[in-house]
Amino acid sequence: MAKGGIREDLARYTAESIASALGLSDREPEEPSPDGESLDHGSGDGTQEAGAAGNPAGMYRLVSPSLQERLSGARNHGLSPSLLAGGRGRKSALFSVSWHGPEKEAPGAEDAGHFLELGEMSYYGEGAPQDYREAAKWFIKAAEQGDAEAELYLGRMHLSGAGVRKDPGEAVLHLRKAAEKGNVQAQSMLGAMYETGYCAERDYVEAVKWLTLAAEQGDAASQGNLGVMYAEGKGVPQDREMAVLWFRKAALQGNAAAEANLGTAYLTGRGVRKDGAEAVKWLRKAAERGIAAAWCNLGIASARGDGIAQDFSEAAECYRKAAEQGHAQAAYLLGSLYYAGKGAEQDYGEALRWFRKAAAQGYADAEYSLGSMLARGVGTEPDSAGAAGWYRKAAEKGHAGAENALGCLCLRGEGVPQDVAEAERLFLLAAAQGRPDAMTNLSVIYRFGGGVPIDYAKSAEWCRKAADLGYADAQNNLGSIYSDGIGVEKDEAEAVRWFRKAAEQGSAPAQLNLGLMYIRGLGVAKNEAAGAGWYRKAADQGFPEALYRLGCLYEEGTGIVRDLHEARILFMEAIAEGHAGAALRLGIIYEEGRGVAKDCERARFQFTPLW
Repeated sequence: MAKGGIREDLARYTAESIASALGLSDREPEEPSPDGESLDHGSGDGTQEAGAAGNPAGMYRLVSPSLQERLSGARNHGLSPSLLAGGRGRKSALFSVSWHGPEKEAPGAEDAGHFLELGEMSYYGEGAPQDYREAAKWFIKAAEQGDAEAELYLGRMHLSGAGVRKDPGEAVLHLRKAAEKGNVQAQSMLGAMYETGYCAERDYVEAVKWLTLAAEQGDAASQGNLGVMYAEGKGVPQDREMAVLWFRKAALQGNAAAEANLGTAYLTGRGVRKDGAEAVKWLRKAAERGIAAAWCNLGIASARGDGIAQDFSEAAECYRKAAEQGHAQAAYLLGSLYYAGKGAEQDYGEALRWFRKAAAQGYADAEYSLGSMLARGVGTEPDSAGAAGWYRKAAEKGHAGAENALGCLCLRGEGVPQDVAEAERLFLLAAAQGRPDAMTNLSVIYRFGGGVPIDYAKSAEWCRKAADLGYADAQNNLGSIYSDGIGVEKDEAEAVRWFRKAAEQGSAPAQLNLGLMYIRGLGVAKNEAAGAGWYRKAADQGFPEALYRLGCLYEEGTGIVRDLHEARILFMEAIAEGHAGAALRLGIIYEEGRGVAKDCERARFQFTPLW
């Protein structure tokens, strides 16, 4: 899961989703159904939400108003909503016209308004047979007389190829003419097209220009999307206060995406004073209107106690509501709660189920987590090949953790053919994203080779990069590099400094190494008691070598009061962890009768390894 401060990632539209929202496709417009109702040229309500694959999990996300929402409010602007929704469900009645002659011109209809009405009749098949080509003819006549709505119709028809040649360039020309005449739908459409690069070269400045014009006319969807542009700093300098202003305008008109974004602003305190109660109010409004990302953000807030009381059970419920709507991030986060046993009884099977749902949508964090569970056999049988497959999917999306994990499998030849060069490539990709474990792995392979040339200087360089990021394993390794003088000038004091940094973070190997430096007086004043103390810290973590060495100190009375009973206990604990040296030492104790009765049979048992 991603860590750090709150980040807002905004969902963007694919060309396919825009085409869907516009009711466009590459096929010819469908014929009317037998009952005379217009067939649905769209596909769903076009609602878009945050949660795209690859985004870091656990981060609040803004919601881009859907293109369908941007085209709402048409009835208030004199344009049939059914046109904007792809021609579905149009119920407004047009006046009745009797047709005369082959040209189908109505008497006294030589003005733009009449031409527009005649075009609409042919377009919708109301009062005349549905005929897109005939509709286009009338719209052209109306447009020639400067009618903005006719230009809008023609723009849409050139986008879909209904009755005219499919021509995005021509579509933009007609939409621009309508927009320049103040048509709010055309302004909103142009803003969306320039923002997304759909049928027009992406141009954020131009997008902001048209969205602003539509927003200033009160178009709620454009207001909401303009807020997103200010929040992202796309086409305008980033201005979160201005973003909140536009979110509020749209939210007060009932725009669900803007309600979600306004709630998120109150939750994060970006652009407005942080206010948990106000945040929950707006997020719940949006959530109850079907914005899954609002439920997800409520869940994140509940899990963090961010602006509201921390409640993992409430977080789980919010994630579930979003996940059941197909929200990938929420499915992943719900799986994470089941994995950790927070807000729900720990259940690895349920964790796997929700991770799979999110991974099936291409959510990189879920792909990575699913790979990790398969690799370690958590909640399922170990499956290195399956793990490698999921790691690869996430790695192809640039997931640094997956790049590192797949590199480890390549290095060991688990689930994939062993390939150190491929491991190096993957570690480099992850390291370039600041991943300290990948930097440490690079340091290791450059130090020991086995498929790449040994390069001690490069090994030390990567180790230092990871150590400077505070990564304990790298700090311990860097201590060893300075202690041995490999790739750097030998410097035992510097070794002690890095061992201490790692030891203070709880690294058992570093605690053991620091203890050894104190006992031997290397790089630090000799202090056997201090050394024994660091051995004890490492041994308390069950580190086998520390258990063994601390046992030796008790046996010898070095830096600690001699206690052969304690030494035997520590040796036995080390033996249980597979430490061969401890078995040998305990065998000698029984053979020589040190603090115990001589027992040659038991000594022979210790000398005979059982593993």
